[in-house]
Amino acid sequence: MHLVSAFAQANRLVLGQTAVDSKPNGITAIPVLLQQLMLVGCIVTLDAMGCQKDITQALQDQDADYVLGLKANQPTLHDAVAARCAYEQAEDFAPCPHPYSQTVNKGHGRMATRPCGAIGDPEYRAYVDPDHTWLDLQSLVMV
Repeated sequence: MHLVSAFAQANRLVLGQTAVDSKPNGITAIPVLLQQLMLVGCIVTLDAMGCQKDITQALQDQDADYVLGLKANQPTLHDAVAARCAYEQAEDFAPCPHPYSQTVNKGHGRMATRPCGAIGDPEYRAYVDPDHTWLDLQSLVMV
């Protein structure tokens, strides 16, 4: 059995779950689960499976904000974000205003350095989503 779960990390609490027949059907189960929750003013995080335009609409309908993981399941957006981040990285982000941080962790027998930068400037967001098809896109984050 596969489950889609809503989890409040700070409280370590499962807020709701919806069973699905198979893992790919989780995409259709997410909006069903979101409708069962009061999300006004919440920030909802979803992995790449939840990176869907109809899911962003469901979150906006509930006055919630969102952070979505992005992978190749959204090839047009992924390629545009990857190209913009590669360009800015090659320029050392000089012309692009952005916050930046880096963490270093030790685990699983190795050291991991994770740089993280965010681009919130509307001009840069317009480059990756010129038609504004991603509802209320506010920033791009590269880890």
